[in-house]
Amino acid sequence: MTIGERIRALRIQKGWTQGQLAEKMGYSHRSTIWSIEAGKNDVTSSTVAKFAEIFGVTSSEIMGWGKPLQDDEYALIEEVCQDEGMRKRLLDYVHKLKEIKDAETS
Repeated sequence: MTIGERIRALRIQKGWTQGQLAEKMGYSHRSTIWSIEAGKNDVTSSTVAKFAEIFGVTSSEIMGWGKPLQDDEYALIEEVCQDEGMRKRLLDYVHKLKEIKDAETS
């Protein structure tokens, strides 16, 4: 799926027209959105970031890098970030994973 196709899918998921999305993005006409969705216009990193902000997703999701997080996964991340003990255990786990990866690539 291309960036344009992902933007189109997100727009449709929100129930927005191309004109409505163009307005949210600060474009004067819907043809810019049409061109992006059709793959006719290149999308800069700052434009990707603005689309992500408007859609409430990450730039990585717009780019198609990795699977988007589910609501329960966001909730778990928030819970871990608010609990100091859980945060420490998670960081310990990440450091162990890094050690394993470094040992395998040596």
